[in-house]
Amino acid sequence: MEGKIEECVKTVSWLIQCLVVEGTIAVELAVHNVAEDTRQGFVQMTSRFDKVDEELEGVRQDISLLGTNAIPGLRYAPNARFDYARSGRSECDPETRREVLASIWSWLLPDDPRLKTLPDPLFTVPQEHSMLWVKAMAGSGKTTLAQTIADWSFEAKILGAGFFCGRDGARSDVLRIVQNIASELAAHSSDFHEALCAAAKANPHIQTAHVPQQLKTLVVEPLGVATARGSFPKNLVVIVDGLDECDDDNAISVFLHALSAHSAALSPLKFIILSRPVENITRGYQVLNELKKQTFEFALDGIPEAIARRDISAFLRNRLGEIKGRRLEAGFTCSPDWPSQDDFDSLVSLADSLFIFAATAIRFIEDPAVSDPESQLASLLASVKGTTISRASTSPYWQLDALYLEALRKAFPSLSASLRSRVKLILGTLALAEEQLSPAGYEALLCLRPGTAREILNKLQSIFYVPSVGEEPKPTRFLHLSFPDFIIDPSRCQSPDFLVHPSLQHTVIAQRCLETMMSLEQNMCKIDWSYDHLLNAEIPGITEKIAQCLSPALVYACKYWSRHLSRGELGKDLLGALEDFCNAHLLHWLEALSLLGCVEMALDALRSAQLYLKQHSSPATRIPELLYDCECMVRTFQLPISASFFQVYKSALVFSPRDSPLRRLHSGQVPRTVTVRMGTAASWKLVSSIAPRGVTSALAFSPNEQLLATGLVADGSIQLWDTRTATELHVFQHHNASIRSLSFSPSGKEILSCSGDGMVALWDVVSGACLGNWKRHSEEATGVAWSPDGAFAASGAADGTVALWSVASPEQPMTLDHGHKVWAIAFACDGSLLSASQDGSCKIWNTQSLTVARVLEHSSPVRAVAVSPDDRLVACGLETGEIVLWQNTDGQRLRSLPAIIPRWIPGVTYNSPIIATTFLSASRLAAGSDIFACTLWDVDKAEILNVLAGQSNNAVAFSSSGALIARTSGPSAVTVEQWPTFRPGEMELILSMVLPTPTGAKDRSLAALCAKARGPRPRSVTEVIKAMDAQSSGFQQHVQDASLSPDERRIFVTAPQGIYVLDASSGDCLRTIHYDSSVHKVVASSRTAEPRTAELFVTAEANDTFYVWNASTGQTVRKLVGHSEVVIAVLFTHDEHQVVSASWDGTIRRWDLRVNHRSRHLGEGEETSESSDYEVLFRNDGQIWALAVSSDGRWMLSASLDRSPPDTSSAELLAKPSRRPMRVNETFSTLRLHDKSGRVVWMEHHTYGFTALAFSHDGTRGLAATVRNNIFLYDFSQLLRRDPNQAIPSPAVQEYMLTSASRLLLRQISFTPDRRGIITDRSYTPLPPDLVQPLLESDQRPAPSATRFIDDQGWLWRIVAYSSPRRLCWLPFTFRPVDTPWLNTWSVSGDIIAYKTADYRLLVLDMSSC
Repeated sequence: MEGKIEECVKTVSWLIQCLVVEGTIAVELAVHNVAEDTRQGFVQMTSRFDKVDEELEGVRQDISLLGTNAIPGLRYAPNARFDYARSGRSECDPETRREVLASIWSWLLPDDPRLKTLPDPLFTVPQEHSMLWVKAMAGSGKTTLAQTIADWSFEAKILGAGFFCGRDGARSDVLRIVQNIASELAAHSSDFHEALCAAAKANPHIQTAHVPQQLKTLVVEPLGVATARGSFPKNLVVIVDGLDECDDDNAISVFLHALSAHSAALSPLKFIILSRPVENITRGYQVLNELKKQTFEFALDGIPEAIARRDISAFLRNRLGEIKGRRLEAGFTCSPDWPSQDDFDSLVSLADSLFIFAATAIRFIEDPAVSDPESQLASLLASVKGTTISRASTSPYWQLDALYLEALRKAFPSLSASLRSRVKLILGTLALAEEQLSPAGYEALLCLRPGTAREILNKLQSIFYVPSVGEEPKPTRFLHLSFPDFIIDPSRCQSPDFLVHPSLQHTVIAQRCLETMMSLEQNMCKIDWSYDHLLNAEIPGITEKIAQCLSPALVYACKYWSRHLSRGELGKDLLGALEDFCNAHLLHWLEALSLLGCVEMALDALRSAQLYLKQHSSPATRIPELLYDCECMVRTFQLPISASFFQVYKSALVFSPRDSPLRRLHSGQVPRTVTVRMGTAASWKLVSSIAPRGVTSALAFSPNEQLLATGLVADGSIQLWDTRTATELHVFQHHNASIRSLSFSPSGKEILSCSGDGMVALWDVVSGACLGNWKRHSEEATGVAWSPDGAFAASGAADGTVALWSVASPEQPMTLDHGHKVWAIAFACDGSLLSASQDGSCKIWNTQSLTVARVLEHSSPVRAVAVSPDDRLVACGLETGEIVLWQNTDGQRLRSLPAIIPRWIPGVTYNSPIIATTFLSASRLAAGSDIFACTLWDVDKAEILNVLAGQSNNAVAFSSSGALIARTSGPSAVTVEQWPTFRPGEMELILSMVLPTPTGAKDRSLAALCAKARGPRPRSVTEVIKAMDAQSSGFQQHVQDASLSPDERRIFVTAPQGIYVLDASSGDCLRTIHYDSSVHKVVASSRTAEPRTAELFVTAEANDTFYVWNASTGQTVRKLVGHSEVVIAVLFTHDEHQVVSASWDGTIRRWDLRVNHRSRHLGEGEETSESSDYEVLFRNDGQIWALAVSSDGRWMLSASLDRSPPDTSSAELLAKPSRRPMRVNETFSTLRLHDKSGRVVWMEHHTYGFTALAFSHDGTRGLAATVRNNIFLYDFSQLLRRDPNQAIPSPAVQEYMLTSASRLLLRQISFTPDRRGIITDRSYTPLPPDLVQPLLESDQRPAPSATRFIDDQGWLWRIVAYSSPRRLCWLPFTFRPVDTPWLNTWSVSGDIIAYKTADYRLLVLDMSSC
């Protein structure tokens, strides 16, 4: 009963809310009447259709400037230029601001003849200053002054760039300022232009990077290049007007931060900044020391009163004289003494140094709609004298307020209810619009009768600039931004006829935006689907199509609907419009944002809408579910959607989870794309992958989790990333050695870093400036930390010392001697400092007395340490992988948490050191090891709450809330992800693969280590697997490896508890081979196999044994035993009668499958023939890492890391190495060519090891990929086709080196089907023409089917013979192949690809429809 009553109360409350909101809107704005007027007015639109092309032409031009400016990769804002034709800005009147102009011009060009025509300067800017800040309150004429300086500078050819900020659109985007400046500076120097183009290409995310990073990359570095080459002009000035109008909520202006950080490097330029003295700009000039040194400040509204009054008088006298003259020329009468001296003096006094008042008054007096300047002036003076808004008003703009109110009343002396509603609707929309539209644009957005907005605005030309009909779609604009502030402020606008209520107005605008977007559809611009492999920027004619198909009103709605929604009042109509939009057009909206180049707006829009719905009670709908689903989609697929609108359907929709509401709604809108046969995720897993510029050695989250810092091994640089969008924001460069540790300050405003040369540095997060760097240690610094209050910082090092210092006085550190290498340090909340050491001790230091309070002893080196938030516990992560918990107060050892070490990784057992520990609460501890897993523990119960499986980790970091984990996921990749959600029993399955077999006490059992789940728990791993399969569709186990059969019908899969033969089309399990062993690799027979042997596949175990299986029977054909270490390669010969294997034991062996051997039972009643008879074809003293066999079986290519220099004295060696052996990491990298008997006929020495080898089809060419991603092509034709009776030519083997575009290790390599290039699993490398022709001559076969690769960014490409590579789709991180040296990257057969993903799923992709 209580539930029903509560539900009834909610329903009644909602109905009352709807009644109030919609009733008030109906009374205030009469939107329903307006809509009716609109329907009637559409009959008048026919006469206006002939103007459509004319109206769109301006939009085409602007979009063309935005999308195809001279600097590809940058977003240029043409309406922020100083000479933008539609700006409406003007220069200072000839007799005004002369002293100010003389002061500025004498600084810019002290010897310019123009100065002789000007009075003496009012102030002197020292020449050593490179920056000028002109500050003044609104209405003081800053923009007019800026326009005059820009025009003069352009004439004098010293204008480097100009950016005139505004509150609308691109002009309000602080990220556009630097991009405009850089683009305009490029016109002055070809060297600057060349360097800028290269920088934009090398930094694809620079558009959204932090302003300091943009300034460094796009201006400072190209400027340095051009200056060094002597091609950059001198005395160029950059003008930025209205900086306060940009969206920037930082405590200190981010643009000023950037200028300060790079002030020295910007010295060839002069900057003039004009703004109101708002808080974040004023603070910047006060606290940024470098900026302060270079800047001269001038208060424009602080000039002597006499000069200000003179300038206003000159302006008014000149303009009134022009009005009078035009009246007389037109034949009208005008009093000879108009205006009287008293009236003129009164007008000057009212202006009170506000040029905006003077300009608005002139427009009011001259209003062409009235055409009576004498009465207008009298009306103005009378209204101000009699207004209730007096000098006693708290508003500093009381004169303006009175003027605005008088202008409104004169324009609309008699307001009917209908007219009043239309006026308020239009004025309110203009006042609250995020971006200004033309009159026709507002009419389209608000569903007004054509001509309505123009009719109303034409009566207010003293307040607005209204473009003529012929100027459409030129935007309407305010003459000054004080009007929108006036019209929504009840203390300033005291007439209810004109006062706008913002929340109601936002409600109407939001609803109109949502209704406008109902016209969206798939492929809105009708782009031919044959272009679906291209990025937006590559599609011919796309800018014209965008202008034709996306009207200004629709563009506005797509960009800003959520901003208006989040500020409005929720009612039935608005909720209904939002529901209709979400159910039908969310994906089409993403497509539109992609075309407009602003997908980054989607995340904020979706989050704001969800938050708004949470804050307002409403009936249950699917809207929050759809908005969240769309947010997940954008977070996962922002990169491809931003690049190509086609990817909304070809990537985002295809790889969305099975339970995605958007996937279900739009599943029919996926043409010509990849099909996921198996492996679709059940739910969203928000994983983003970032690609630092090298191997990452350190990671750290900001306190608010929005930023991630990555430190690199190679160059000591630090990169700052947005965790939501995975875009690079900053690059900090000062260290000269590898970064070892990073830590954000508690405020998140600074980063502390340390490097391998013992240096410690402090960085400003916003500007990227290095605030200090110190040599703290004699050996590598290994860790840094902040005290919880941010007052102290510390660093530890390999020399056994710990440095402790006050942040306020960093030059005076205190040194603590631990005695042995310090691996990690951490502060406790009570201020004590902990240091973890190689000697197995963790010392707790009293930072007041600088003495050791307690020592926690261990039997293994301590690699990580953390203290719980309540200071109760200390967790020490050991090199063995074990975590030991201690009581902090008395140093009592409480318990140990076992190591998490994967058992299936080949080779001997080894440690998995804990490299990161973080307490997320008093009882929850997150830990990351350098191999396999991150775990979340309940430390009080010693239970595992969660586990995140993976590969080797160079670095791991946890966010403060524990919501995010960052870890290295490959040689140069980092993933940011959340803790996974498991089905019942799934976590036990993972742990069964990594935890040691329980012995003894029950509290060490698998069930005891896992947090209790609801319902009965599985008794065994086999039972877990069966339970999981029963709950899931398709193959859902954790896969170890997979391989496709040559006929594309079957997939052979190895998993923890068996081998599975799956139907490649349906995913049905055809056969299960229950087999309890550590199988890590599976290889199917080749495409050339005979029907009898095509049934065979091989599995290799971690313990050096492998098996040959018959897929149809499930029986083993042979167990092959003989290798003593990991089998790294298993290959069938071309006739499938033999298997060739290579191992880390240094041997290549051949096994004959036709020879019968003694049988033995394998298990579960099955028999197998065990073979220990093999032929050792080759043996060396090192490890073989790669092997290839030619298609005819005559030749083999091997790559090894030898322990000693290879012997080159053998007479069998037909061609000796061209280089001397090179020792790297105690091994010698060697490439060898063998004949089928194993005899080495050629070898070559290399510096680095190899990851992949291949032959051309005829066996005369070889390919080898190195760990450094170089590709070597070898021409063996002269060697292999030699005449035995003739001498071998020199060189016998031609070597060619190419470079892969990938930075990831290359696991597979081959020639392309047309022999015109080299394809790896990660890249395509075209061959030079002189190498292509010999390949074509030696191999005349028709080109076989297409091949594919996945590039570093996740794009899946398809290469068809004699065609350029085509981009198919983008794979999210969790859909990409796992990167390990002993597994298949993927298995390809025809149009089917099968592989194991990074999160251990089997993924099968079908590309037959692409």
